[in-house]
Amino acid sequence: MASDAKKTKIQRTLAAFCLQRSTHENDSRSQTESSETENVDKETDRPKDTNAPTPPSNPPERKYHKQWEMQWPWLKYEHGKMFCKICLENGKDNALTSGSVNFKTCSFKRHEKCQDHISVTKCQDPMVSVSSLIILV
Repeated sequence: MASDAKKTKIQRTLAAFCLQRSTHENDSRSQTESSETENVDKETDRPKDTNAPTPPSNPPERKYHKQWEMQWPWLKYEHGKMFCKICLENGKDNALTSGSVNFKTCSFKRHEKCQDHISVTKCQDPMVSVSSLIILV
């Protein structure tokens, strides 16, 4: 008789455990399904890239800084655009002779490496002028 009571108690405990487990699994499934729908872009029906950085709502306004002329003496600013004085004086045709509003230092660095600018800065070098005079004499 004692063993029948033990079996019944074990069966009840086991049934309660199984019921709890199945309830927990159903809750987990519904949470997973809801999180999956939260990660879908409603407009495109594609998964959202959760690691993608969010773009700034108002990017900083870029503007010309007068102190740039200390590091890049060939740079000048007129009518809201920046220009390369040397390339303008030598009739070159590039982004800084037509005027640029790309107010980033990387644009100056790129301009310094362009062939137009390099060719005219070599002519501006005083040592080049002196050596050419020596050859002529």
